[in-house]
Amino acid sequence: MVKETKETLSAYLNDVPEDKKFWSSDGKIFRNLSELADSLRSMSEETFSSHVNNEKNDFAKWVYDVIGDISLSESLRNVTSKKETEKKIKARIASIKRKLKSS
Repeated sequence: MVKETKETLSAYLNDVPEDKKFWSSDGKIFRNLSELADSLRSMSEETFSSHVNNEKNDFAKWVYDVIGDISLSESLRNVTSKKETEKKIKARIASIKRKLKSS
């Protein structure tokens, strides 16, 4: 388990480097967790299922490999619903912001 310092928590919310952005199958680009969470509401089911299905979860993989938030990645790994994915990401963002505020 990665120690969640103020620096690591803060980094989870930052924009990723240009070459690490998430390119959605519908052409949208996500630079951070907030952009991903916000776009899920309007994302079509077709686009979502091209990234999240029984074979893969591209969002969980990106969160793990690029964002580095292992905790969030693990909670997303087995989620296959767009609404649940959005809920988990938004809850994690809120949790990180609370932790940063209290530290």
